[in-house]
Amino acid sequence: MKQAYYIYSATNSMDMDGLNKELSQAKLELNKYSSSVNIGRNETDIQHFMIDFISKRGNSVILNRVLEPHFFEVNGYKVINQSFEIEGSFKSTVQLIYELETTKDPVFLKTLKLVSRKNHTTNKYELFTVIYVQSVKNNR
Repeated sequence: MKQAYYIYSATNSMDMDGLNKELSQAKLELNKYSSSVNIGRNETDIQHFMIDFISKRGNSVILNRVLEPHFFEVNGYKVINQSFEIEGSFKSTVQLIYELETTKDPVFLKTLKLVSRKNHTTNKYELFTVIYVQSVKNNR
């Protein structure tokens, strides 16, 4: 069986410099997100922040469900993903999302899932939005 080996030469040092620059940029980008996280130390902090954030909207949006958090560690960073389902009009949902995007701590908005469901009692469609947020913490 043949084995292939790759030997770095002087011409490859320029490639390595480029890779090192890309790696440094990626680390800076990740640190930008993790350094701003002060409150989100664990999943309960994120839940409390989001429940308070949504509750301040009054009756314009209703928090239906708080889904189970998912967390994992990668290269010394703790990543917590949390989902919340809200119900409300499109306008009030967009206002909430805008305010969440402009709030930097402790979570970052990652994904939205908008679904309309028919309420058979009122025979009308209602808008439900699942908000996926993420918090990144440097464990080093």
